[in-house]
Amino acid sequence: MILVNKLLVLIRVARISSSSQESAAVTTAAKLAFLRRAGSYPDNPHRVTCIETHYAWVFVSRQFAYKLKKPVRTAWFDYTTVSARYADACNEVTLNRRLAHDVYLGVVPLSMGSSDSLSLDGSGTAIDWLVKMRRLPPQLMLDRALRDGRVEPARIDAVGELLARFWVEQPSESMSANAYLNQLADSIADNAAYLRCSAQPVRTDIEDLECRLNGYLRSQSTVFSQRLADGCVKELHGDLRPEHVCLSEPPVVIDCLQFSRALRVLDIVDELAFLTLECEIVAGGWVEAPILRHYRQLSKDEPPASLIDFYKGCRALLRAKLAVGHLVDCPAARRTHWLSIASVYLRYAHAYATSALRVAS
Repeated sequence: MILVNKLLVLIRVARISSSSQESAAVTTAAKLAFLRRAGSYPDNPHRVTCIETHYAWVFVSRQFAYKLKKPVRTAWFDYTTVSARYADACNEVTLNRRLAHDVYLGVVPLSMGSSDSLSLDGSGTAIDWLVKMRRLPPQLMLDRALRDGRVEPARIDAVGELLARFWVEQPSESMSANAYLNQLADSIADNAAYLRCSAQPVRTDIEDLECRLNGYLRSQSTVFSQRLADGCVKELHGDLRPEHVCLSEPPVVIDCLQFSRALRVLDIVDELAFLTLECEIVAGGWVEAPILRHYRQLSKDEPPASLIDFYKGCRALLRAKLAVGHLVDCPAARRTHWLSIASVYLRYAHAYATSALRVAS
């Protein structure tokens, strides 16, 4: 089904590209000015709030959220053309419907009419595209619910069932054990190198941390080979954090990492470790047990405890790198904030890297 959707997107992209010269006449500032007005939306909301992220603007009304991607280029993607933004928006909807089908409502055009007036999801020439989503209650997002101490065990059981079904149902990836081991080693090396070379060095021994993670990777190479052979490496969510989990009935999971398939290809235990690490940092160290139990029951997979610790160590290292990365363009008043977050993640990385080696020995 995903392949069919991608073919349809390619056909539509070919049509969209022919109108790119017309859309270039409308500036990003003009688009944003239009989308910030409540009267621009077909459901006539009382007000609209604009949330800016690194790569998009999200316009939130009482019922819906609309995401407009920024015309930017990075090492991972190029959103500088209308056709590229449309293709990525379609891909985002298709991927996220796997775990939040009723939330991702589709891709809607920002159009220009014959009188040069703009309209959202109306007639005219499409000059850009937005992902339309159903708005989720902020108080039901897992990170906030954990901080507020309002998470019922039954809701985590429901999340565990949803994720376990998703993980088991995805097709397994075919790659060599060497390729997978090299991929993990490269990730550790890249993240550690970034932290070592940062203009704002963090107070920890990065070389020791890197050595511990690589030590586990080398000593347990047969474990990783067996995980591949058992079909445990699959295309998954890729960015499974508590702020992306909604404790609705039924629960949904949003905001997968859509711009790189390579970054979504993971060991199931890696994805589980990422979510439970983040929950632990927020205030939910107990969340891991019920989710892991549901996964074990459905899959009959019994991942070693040391492997879960290893992946937590790797994820914490990555999150420390991302936190330090914010220092590049953040206001001076926020620098202490991001350095503090990086330090927290590095403490967890050290603890779990050490535990992985100890438990495995």
